[in-house]
Amino acid sequence: MMTTFRWFSLLVLASMPVSSHSAAPKAFDAVMSVNASRLNSSDYFLTTDAHFYYLGFRLSAADQFEAEFLFLTRFKDELDGIFTVLCAESSMLLKDNNQYQFNFSKNTIVEDRSHLFLATISTKVIFSEKKKVCM
Repeated sequence: MMTTFRWFSLLVLASMPVSSHSAAPKAFDAVMSVNASRLNSSDYFLTTDAHFYYLGFRLSAADQFEAEFLFLTRFKDELDGIFTVLCAESSMLLKDNNQYQFNFSKNTIVEDRSHLFLATISTKVIFSEKKKVCM
């Protein structure tokens, strides 16, 4: 038989907010609108918050397949840049020819003459991958 105190304790524990360890990324529209001027001027942006890296690209392509290829190429180049900086901050170097294998989310919008991409990567994933690619 549970006492009133135990029931109350369970109720309090059940109603406590969940820790922010599993924060959700910002909405696509919010990230794109905040970074619209950078995207318009350079067709690219990188922004971060406490939990995620956001990489935005505007790519001109004839079709979706070409756009995907261009996205993957630019995405890898930008990851190389991110990891080069992170490795240097730890007095290390980025290994050559990295093939990144981690989960990220990607949103795409097709416009008249271009494709917009937003890749979102958890900072936990970035720092875990850093251990593999820095020497």
